[in-house]
Amino acid sequence: MPMVEVIYVREEPLEKERKRAFIERATRIFNEELGTRPPSLRMVFQHVQPEDSKLGFVDET
Repeated sequence: MPMVEVIYVREEPLEKERKRAFIERATRIFNEELGTRPPSLRMVFQHVQPEDSKLGFVDET
């Protein structure tokens, strides 16, 4: 059973509509390219605040 883990760093969480659109497109790609049946694909979204990632500690100046 394939699993896609989406980890994104930004201030605000992704909107439900954007997650749904991503899921639909990724499911289609996995099905077309790998033959993965849609019910067997699992996806997890993880929201990380910038201050909790390396990016949050990089001086941008």
